[in-house]
Amino acid sequence: ELNTPTRRAREVLRRAPPSPGERVLDIGCGTGELAVLLSEAVGDEGWTDTVDVEAKAVQAASRRAARRGAVVHSHVASIERLPFEDDTFDRVYATMVVHHLEPEAKSVGFGEVVRVLKPGGSFLVVDFGRPSGFLARVLFFPLYVLERYRFSSGSALGPHLRGEIPALLKETGFSEVRLLGHSFGIIDYLLATL
Repeated sequence: ELNTPTRRAREVLRRAPPSPGERVLDIGCGTGELAVLLSEAVGDEGWTDTVDVEAKAVQAASRRAARRGAVVHSHVASIERLPFEDDTFDRVYATMVVHHLEPEAKSVGFGEVVRVLKPGGSFLVVDFGRPSGFLARVLFFPLYVLERYRFSSGSALGPHLRGEIPALLKETGFSEVRLLGHSFGIIDYLLATL
């Protein structure tokens, strides 16, 4: 059913749940499954914003929230130009969106997240990482080879497959980056904190 949250959205909440009353941001909100769960988790005292570069996605997220009775404030915007004041959010989430960004855009976007997070705030990045485990390495070896030898060193997926995202997060201002776990041997749950 369309109103049922996806397994990944539920897993995000299980690994990095917000607290009631917090202000949270979902970057690349898609159809809004995670945003609705975040809104329910922070409750009436909290605040949930979403951004997506696609107006259709923002509209879909708003419709989903309305159907579920959740309060979600949706905006058409990119991670590189977040339309919020400094020190606004307790937590920021980006699920399967960072791998779409070119390396320079990743750095700019992570810097924007640092800017809008409150001191001590956190940023959960759920996205491709270096394949781990034998099966994942075998399954994703062709992609790794293509990325390494055919595509340019400035391609969007390269830093993920080479395991460079934690270092990039630290370079842009996060003091700690922890790996909370993997899914399917190639999806990392990275929690970066200020």
